[in-house]
Amino acid sequence: MSAEKESEESDQEFKVSDHRRFNADGTEKSSAGSEDLKKDEAVAADEPLEADVKEAREASFAGLILSLAGSAQISLGISPNPMTQKPEKDLSQAKYMIDLLGLLSEKTKGNLKPEESQLLEVILSDLRLRFVEEKSKP
Repeated sequence: MSAEKESEESDQEFKVSDHRRFNADGTEKSSAGSEDLKKDEAVAADEPLEADVKEAREASFAGLILSLAGSAQISLGISPNPMTQKPEKDLSQAKYMIDLLGLLSEKTKGNLKPEESQLLEVILSDLRLRFVEEKSKP
C-alpha cells in the first residue's frame, strides 16, 4: 500500500449517530431523531448496556440459596458482619436461616435441577454441622 493511500484512509472519519429514544438516565429525549446531541447526554461506549445490567441481576434459585447461606454464616460468626466488619453470633437467627433452607429443600424436592439440589444439600449439611459445633461451645 502506498504512503499516499494510507494517509488518505487514516484521514477518513466516520460518524456514529445515537437514535435511541432515551437518555442514559432513563428520561426521554426531547427529539428522538435529533442528530445533534449534547455532550453530557451522549452515552460512553464502555458503559454497560441495560441488558447486561439486567442479566447480572437475574434471579436464580442458586442465588437465593447462596444469599440465605451467607446470612446464616454471618449469624454463625463464620463470616464478618458486613456493617461492622466483625464476626457476630446470633444463633437464633442462624437457626432460622438453616430452618428456612431446610423448608426450601423439602418443598422443592423433585422440582430442582440435579446441580441445584446438590448445592442445597451440601450447603444445608455444612450449615447444620457448623450450627451444632457453635451451639456446643461454652
